[in-house]
Amino acid sequence: MIKAGMKENGNRPGRSRYPISVRSGVFAVFANLAALCLWGGCGWGASAWGGTSALWGVKGELWDPLGRLPDFSYAGYHAGEKAIPTPPVTASVKDFGCKGDGKSDDSQCLQRAVDSAAPGALLIPRGRYLLSKQILVRKSGLVLRGEGQGADGTVLVWSKGLQELTGAIHPWNWGASGLLRFAPANAAISAASSASPSIAGASIAAIAPHPGALAKTADHPPSHELALGEQVATVTTAAKRGDIHLHLSATAGLLAGQFIVLTLTDPADRSLNSHLHNDQGSNDYNQDMPLRWVVKIRALAADGIDLAQPLRCDARPAWLPRINRYKPIEESGVENLRFEFPDVAAYAGHQLEPGFNALAFEGALDCWALDITIRSCDNGPSLEDLTKNCSVLGLTQLARYVPAINGRISGHHGFSFNINSHDNLLSGFTFTACFIHGVSVGYNASGNVARSGSGTDLNLDHHSRSPFENLYSNLDLGLGEYPFLPVVGAGGDVLRSGARGTVWNVKSVKGAVAPPPFAYVQYNVIGTDQDKRTADREWLEKVADLQPPDLYLSQLEKRLGATSAARTVPADPSGKGTSRGFDAAGRSVTGTRNGRSRIGKHIVYPLK
Repeated sequence: MIKAGMKENGNRPGRSRYPISVRSGVFAVFANLAALCLWGGCGWGASAWGGTSALWGVKGELWDPLGRLPDFSYAGYHAGEKAIPTPPVTASVKDFGCKGDGKSDDSQCLQRAVDSAAPGALLIPRGRYLLSKQILVRKSGLVLRGEGQGADGTVLVWSKGLQELTGAIHPWNWGASGLLRFAPANAAISAASSASPSIAGASIAAIAPHPGALAKTADHPPSHELALGEQVATVTTAAKRGDIHLHLSATAGLLAGQFIVLTLTDPADRSLNSHLHNDQGSNDYNQDMPLRWVVKIRALAADGIDLAQPLRCDARPAWLPRINRYKPIEESGVENLRFEFPDVAAYAGHQLEPGFNALAFEGALDCWALDITIRSCDNGPSLEDLTKNCSVLGLTQLARYVPAINGRISGHHGFSFNINSHDNLLSGFTFTACFIHGVSVGYNASGNVARSGSGTDLNLDHHSRSPFENLYSNLDLGLGEYPFLPVVGAGGDVLRSGARGTVWNVKSVKGAVAPPPFAYVQYNVIGTDQDKRTADREWLEKVADLQPPDLYLSQLEKRLGATSAARTVPADPSGKGTSRGFDAAGRSVTGTRNGRSRIGKHIVYPLK
């Protein structure tokens, strides 16, 4: 056994490499933490203090920023440092001919409204909108806003899946992309849209990927990397995990506050892959998929740049570290509506899905989905392809009427942090639907957080291909039949996760969750059913009544300073008298949900 303060393998002593705490934007901080209480519980309000982790303590007093417990507080909209805005309504889809009568095909008019609306909120009034095409949002600053996620609210109903619309099969089976797709604008998308007006916004099959982007193979979905810009510099000196400074070959055109992409490529010796698994082994996937990490520049220096957050892994010369520009879609989202898909037969089965995938953010920065309900999907929301600091809050997944497999499975992936997506947040979610892969992390994803959620039989899917430093916090798995993948005897890659993934206060009806079989890659399970603490392999802590119950909230409070959990209730801009409170990213939102909001085990009544 080691003491929590000891340095881990690969972390060198020396100057502090952790960025200065962010203490500006006090109102936004107050709002964010108050909102997180609203959407999924505060996490620190227990009446009697229970046990604590040797890696954290009560409020982080035992934490080693360079140790094995990562800082997950950068997850979500603007890394928790700003409140999500409430853009005013600038247009209604009814202005473009959409009927929402449950009979007319509204595909063309909805796409036309999305393409034509000015930045702000595009209102989709209450009704049932029948859709037969993929809807593509390719502009920043546009929010699709419905008038309720109930069956009598704003309901988007698709009749065709992505396989039928594109002719492609495998990408949709993995949960890649969605029938509502947010992606950066580029010439290829515009050209495809003009050339094929019958395909609203252009299907993915018609979109040219970035040169050098990953092609689809039998082992993983395609990566279009539409947000990846040109290379502007190389990293000239090795950097360690935890560093905040990069020495660059050039800084021309770079600015403080700008986001860039740090790219690392795995060489023939698989040393990067091994490093992402704490040198405890490597898997057989991913060598052709570069690790691309999106990060903000905090300041320019004479020899390079200082980063707004510390490196999550080393950057060694052998991995050809280089800097690319980042060209995302920004400040767009979808709110307060419902997705429905055909529910006339049982779930087709694993990798047989026709592609009724709800929602995807690709190459997105500071975007959000708020208060959405999905029924009968093949795959739920997917955050992928260089998506950074996005929040999905108040997601409800409803089951098919006719499930399959064990009598419970309704689809493939319930939610995915996918393909080089980093520091995103899923908060306050409820899955009555059961999925083969519940909440997934995969394909180099890092820094992502799933917190304060519950499910009928939820599992925490580590989908291989080196996801690392992701957090599951304060979750109720329900039945918890198989909390982690792989299931014993199911085959596949045993190394499902990279290093320093963390499970914190996760339970099922069976009690504290047991550790996964891949915990030896320096994985942390706090609040488990056994105790084993090693320097470079597993860290398993058996803690009764774990406090704080939510690591993400506690880390957010530590980084941003002491805050108040008091809620502020602004006026309702709709003028309809609906109650308003803060969402999990600090934004004031509507959402009566029949007079109350049910999130997991928490029932939040409207604020008066």
